[in-house]
Amino acid sequence: MQDYIGSNEYLAYSLIAIVGGAISTILGGWTEALTTLIICIVIDIVLGFGVALKGKSSKSISGFLSSSAMWRGAFKKGCIFAIIIICYHIDLLLETELVRNMAILFYIAGEIVSIIENCNVLGIKVPKVLIRIIDTLKERSGEKE
Repeated sequence: MQDYIGSNEYLAYSLIAIVGGAISTILGGWTEALTTLIICIVIDIVLGFGVALKGKSSKSISGFLSSSAMWRGAFKKGCIFAIIIICYHIDLLLETELVRNMAILFYIAGEIVSIIENCNVLGIKVPKVLIRIIDTLKERSGEKE
C-alpha cells in the first residue's frame, strides 16, 4: 500500500478526483440531468464527425472536417457549461434549484435536436417517441414554441 501511495498512478488518480470534484462543485453537484447532458453532447460530437466525414456538414464551406468549425463547436459546448454555472449561482442567490435544472433540460433538448438532425443527414431513422420526448423537455424548460 505504501508503494502505491507514492506512485505516479496514485498522483494521477488524486488529481483526477480533485479536478472532478471541483468541476462537479462549480456545476452545482452531479445529477442524472447533468450526466444525460454530457452523454448527449458526446453523441452529438461523434455524429457531427460522421456528418463531416461524409462531406455533408453545414458547419464548413467544404462540408468536410474543418478545424475552425471544430473549435467553434467546442467553444459553444464550453459556453453551455458556463451558463449552467451561472444558473447554479443564480439558484444559490434565490435559494432554489430551478434555474440550473431548467437550463440543463433546455440544453438536453437542444442536443437531442442536433442528434436527430445529424441522424437524418446520415440516413439513420429516429423513433417518433424521441420527438415526443424533445417536446416534453422543451415544455419543461419553458421553450415550447
